[in-house]
Amino acid sequence: YLAPWDYDPSFPPSVDSAYLLKDFYADLASLPARSVTVVLDTCFSGECDTGPGCTTLKGARGAFIEDKRPVAALPQGLVITATGPGEIATEDKAHQHGLLTYYLLQALRGEAADEHGRVTVARLKEYLQEKIPQAAEEARHRKQTPQVVAWDANQVLAQLPLSAIKTGQAVVVQTY
Repeated sequence: YLAPWDYDPSFPPSVDSAYLLKDFYADLASLPARSVTVVLDTCFSGECDTGPGCTTLKGARGAFIEDKRPVAALPQGLVITATGPGEIATEDKAHQHGLLTYYLLQALRGEAADEHGRVTVARLKEYLQEKIPQAAEEARHRKQTPQVVAWDANQVLAQLPLSAIKTGQAVVVQTY
């Protein structure tokens, strides 16, 4: 289930209180879209990040989400999640985002770009899987492994402009 942050764990999830992940992907797959991108800066553990012993879902276990290849339900889809199964998503309090959101934004603004200014799914995955586990370990001493699953690893997500100097199409003639 996708459950809101204020979900009351004393009640079992239902269609009125949470969104069954299987239904979420089926609803997205039924859209008349050329492609669908899903970004979930949340965890699949049923745990929360507000203190020791905090549980969002009563009796939740690490295998709370069983859908191992959600992108399979999304033709032309891309699914990016903050964690693997059973892991807790870490908040980046300094930037007021989850770690996934912070590093995803950094990647798309150019940190994951190749020499031509392209951010592909493969480069994004490599970047996120390098940065987020390290940041989660430093911030909370926990394991957090973002997942990036797509129908095409070479899909270009962003094409950033490159300066003429960087590409060699212009040269500095004089500096002051």
